Amino acid sequence: MRTRLAAALLIPALALMSLTSCTTDLPDDGTATVPPAGSPAPTTDASPGSEQTIAVAFLGDSITSGFGDIDYGNIWPLIVSREYGFQFEQFSVAGTGYVAVNESNDFASRVPAILEAEPDVVVIAGGTNDVFYPQEQVKTAAADVLDTLREGLPDAQIVLMSAFFQPALIEGSLPDGRPIADVVDEQTSMLEQLAEERDIRFIDTRPLFEGRDTSGLILPDGVHPNNAGHELIAEYLGPLLAEAIAVEQ
Repeated sequence: MRTRLAAALLIPALALMSLTSCTTDLPDDGTATVPPAGSPAPTTDASPGSEQTIAVAFLGDSITSGFGDIDYGNIWPLIVSREYGFQFEQFSVAGTGYVAVNESNDFASRVPAILEAEPDVVVIAGGTNDVFYPQEQVKTAAADVLDTLREGLPDAQIVLMSAFFQPALIEGSLPDGRPIADVVDEQTSMLEQLAEERDIRFIDTRPLFEGRDTSGLILPDGVHPNNAGHELIAEYLGPLLAEAIAVEQ
C-alpha cells in the first residue's frame, strides 16, 4: 500500500502586517470536513476510457489541501485531476512550507512518503508560509527538496509553482519593514531560478489574481480560497499543468 498524507488544516494567515498562524473552526454539522491527520488522502483514477493513468502528487500547504467551510471534493488539485484524468495523490499539509513548520511537519518531511508512492509527476505549490523567513534560507531548503525528489524519482517529472498570494495579502510590510510585494517577487524569482538550473518546469501563479475582485473568491479570513476561488485556480492552472505534463510524456 502506498503511504499518503492527509490534507490538513490551516496555513499561517497574512493579516495586515502579519503572517502568523491562525485557525478557523469548521462547522459541526458535517458540511465541511477534512480527513483526520494520518488518514489516506483522496485519490481519483483516470477518466473513463483513458489509456493510461498519470499519478500526480501534490505537495503544498492549505491552499492546495483546502481549508475552512468549503467542499473538499472540489479543491483545485482534485478539479484539475478529474478534468485531465490524473490520479490525484495528496501530500499537502496546512501551515507548512520549505522552511515553515506545522509542528514537526515541513515539505522535506513529506518527501519520503512521496518517494514511496512513486508518482509520475510531483507538483510543488508552496512558499506562502515562508514569506517571514530569510529567502536565502528558503532557497536552500527548496533546493534540497527538489534535489531529493530528483534523486529518488529520476524518471518522474517535477513541476514547481510559485506561492499563492491574492492581492490583499501583498499589501503592507513585514514586521522588519520589508514590503511584502518585494519579498514575494524575490521568492518567485528565486524559485524560478532553481527550476531553470534543474531543467524543471516552473509556473508563475502571480497572474492568477491580478486585476481581479477577489471578494467572492476568498473566505472571510482573507487568505484561503472558497470553492469559487478553487474553481478559478483550477481554471488557470489546469491547462498549464496539462501542457507541462504532456511535454514530458
